[in-house]
Amino acid sequence: GIMRAFQGTSPSLIGDMWLAAGLPAEGPGAPGSADVGTLSTSDWRALWEQWQVWLDRLHSGSFAASSDDELTRYSVVWDADSIPHLARTHDSVLHLLDAYYAEMQSEERHARLHQQLLSAVQSLHKKVCSKIRTFEAQLLDVSKVEAVQKTADMITANIYRIPPGASEVECEDWDTGEVVKLALDSTKTAVEISKDMYKRARKLRRASDAVSPLLDAAFEELEYIEQVLDSLQQLKSRTGPEDEKALMEVQEELVSGGYMKPPPDAALAAKAASKARKANARASKRGDKAGVAGDGSSGLRSFVSPGGYQVLVGRNNKQNDVLSHAVAQPEDLWFHIRGRPGSHVALRVGSKPGSPNTRPGIGDEDVQYAADLAAFFSKGRQDLKCDVIVAKAGGLKKPKGAKPGQVLVTKELGNVVARPENVASLVGKAQPDDK
Repeated sequence: GIMRAFQGTSPSLIGDMWLAAGLPAEGPGAPGSADVGTLSTSDWRALWEQWQVWLDRLHSGSFAASSDDELTRYSVVWDADSIPHLARTHDSVLHLLDAYYAEMQSEERHARLHQQLLSAVQSLHKKVCSKIRTFEAQLLDVSKVEAVQKTADMITANIYRIPPGASEVECEDWDTGEVVKLALDSTKTAVEISKDMYKRARKLRRASDAVSPLLDAAFEELEYIEQVLDSLQQLKSRTGPEDEKALMEVQEELVSGGYMKPPPDAALAAKAASKARKANARASKRGDKAGVAGDGSSGLRSFVSPGGYQVLVGRNNKQNDVLSHAVAQPEDLWFHIRGRPGSHVALRVGSKPGSPNTRPGIGDEDVQYAADLAAFFSKGRQDLKCDVIVAKAGGLKKPKGAKPGQVLVTKELGNVVARPENVASLVGKAQPDDK
């Protein structure tokens, strides 16, 4: 009735006025409800007082710009003192608008960069798969080397029986004892034919020696690219500035690896990265491990296990490296989905408040929780169950020449059967680790 009786009112305004008056947001008497007869005289008085607050704001031109933390609800009339969810205060209406549109621009920028990176990595994935198929086809030809060698041996053993210009010869197969018929090039002598076949056999062996390591390297590259694809899948939606930063780290990683051309502002980014590396080097010389980890640990996803222990999850390969080799302590438990791309996860055994003598210790529910997170933040997030590796962080090594995010587990503590769906509802509640 208020919106029909007064111009300049809206459902949003009346809703905020209702909340500021301390009236119910839902149920009888709520905005939009036909049953307002349940409101008491004191309720109507509280509503009238908030109506006066609105009018005073309009007459004086003094507004209270406020919003919730996500900028999904905002007001220029009431603040957190009147409406608790409007916890974020802005200096002015202009600052509120700046923050609102800056958030929209950040989301659009994140979406554009994500699509750019995704297209580039998908193209890389396609090229590497094509390369693997080519190498495998070459190795299939190589597998014929024994047959070529055997045919050459059989022709050599029967040279005395092959007349010039013969197009075929019947020989005994030494392995089966059966008589086989071999086709010959009638334009060549038996000696020339056997010589050519021995030469082909040697060429196939050399090809095998050359192609096998190339195929192994291609499979390693495919594993790395699939890890990057999984990181991009996790960063599809922007939930905060940490996601945007993680996406830019993926871009830097691809550029430094030669997989992408540098962006136009690469010079400025390289300068900032150089300063960060120098700062970390100085911190390392002082023996300040926290300083070294600070380059990436601030963006890690952070959760709390049922037993109260901190669980950290990397958002990309760079953060996985920092988490596994700089942030995690030797006794921390480390988790990763078995045999598939996924984030590194660390259960920090020393993160629960209290003295070491009063801690009950990490329980099975804490281990299961961390394993479920490792399964969710991986390529197996849609599976009902996944196998997850458990190891101590002190048993991790970075192989020489390994790509970002790759690690060698020297000793496993065991395997946990994880269920990604157990933590799916908690993922949106992750907090960045600012320590």
